[in-house]
Amino acid sequence: MMEVNVFYETIKNEILAIYGGSYKNLRNKTMLLGELDEGRWHTALQPPLTVSEIARFEEQMQTVFPFQYKECLFFTNGCWFFDLLRIAGKAPDTYRGMSEEEESFSPFPLEDLQQLYKRKRTPPDHFIFADSFVKQAYYAIDSTGDVHEVSYKTKRTIRSFYSLEQLLRSVVEEGKEQIENDLYYEFT
Repeated sequence: MMEVNVFYETIKNEILAIYGGSYKNLRNKTMLLGELDEGRWHTALQPPLTVSEIARFEEQMQTVFPFQYKECLFFTNGCWFFDLLRIAGKAPDTYRGMSEEEESFSPFPLEDLQQLYKRKRTPPDHFIFADSFVKQAYYAIDSTGDVHEVSYKTKRTIRSFYSLEQLLRSVVEEGKEQIENDLYYEFT
C-alpha cells in the first residue's frame, strides 16, 4: 500500500495555517477551507482514494495514470486550490444522499476535464488532469513527468514545471499572496 507523500502533508498543513482555522469538514469528508462568504469557500480538498479505488478508476478510464497523479489521488481525489487550480478526480458513483453542498464540492470528473481540452494536436503523451479559469489554462503531465501549463486558446505551453509538486508549491505561494493582499476572484 502506498502512503501519502510527505510533501502533500506539508502542503495541507501550510494551507491550514494560511487560512488560520477557517475550515469545515463535510459528512463525505471533503474539507472546505477559507470561507469567503456564506457558502463560498476558497479551497476544497476531497478525501483521498485507496489503492484499489485508484486501480478501478484507471480501469474505468482505460489508462494507467502517471505516478505523480496517483500520488496526488492518495492525498486528495480532486481539489480546488485558492480558486487558482482545479485538479480533477473520480466523480462519486452516486449523488444520492448528498447535501447540495456535498454535491457542489464533489470532484470534477477527470473524464469530463480531458474531453474539454484534449484535441487532435494534443501530444499523445500528455495526461490532462487540471485546469485554471484564472490562468485560462489546463495542465498536463508528459511522459518525462514534466507538468505543462497550456493555454486554452492557443494550445501552446505557457510554462512548464519539473513536477506536480513544483506546480502545487507555486499555486500555494500565489494563493498565500492573494490572501495577504485581500485579492479574490469572482466567478459568475
